[in-house]
Amino acid sequence: MGNRDAIEPLKHRLLDPDDRVRAAVVSALAEFPLSEVADGLRIALASPSATTRSAAAEAIARRRASAFAMPLLGMLAQERDPDAWRAEARALGVLQTPDAMTGLVKVALSRRAFLRGGFAVEQRLEAVRAIAQTEGPVTRAALERLAGEGDGAVRGEAARLLADRVRAAG
Repeated sequence: MGNRDAIEPLKHRLLDPDDRVRAAVVSALAEFPLSEVADGLRIALASPSATTRSAAAEAIARRRASAFAMPLLGMLAQERDPDAWRAEARALGVLQTPDAMTGLVKVALSRRAFLRGGFAVEQRLEAVRAIAQTEGPVTRAALERLAGEGDGAVRGEAARLLADRVRAAG
């Protein structure tokens, strides 16, 4: 953990006009105790910059900051940038909280429909992959649900990932 006197100056750099600086600041903030930098990570997660939002999601995943599961789910529902969306989905998969996993399953099962919302097929498949990136009973249960309830592409991806786990287990 770094020098705590650096936290406030780092938070101020979240307003830097350069995406690379903001991403580096988010990464640096993630090295401090979460209780001291949570507000900075929330600011970064709500940034107008997709690069900064991606960096925040990656930092949250790296720290396994489960308190951010609900804010990440909220961001995921409104995210328009594909790279930031992917980073947010992957972070939720790493966090593996019940809310995060339930949210990702809902994304995977929510087909896009005219005037109704939902998610594109590639986003739904990315949600399945985000669920599968970690081990555990919650992951297996989520993949089994998707293999049974998902439509063609989602069902196929979930079944493939489950089969890969069985082969890897030996």
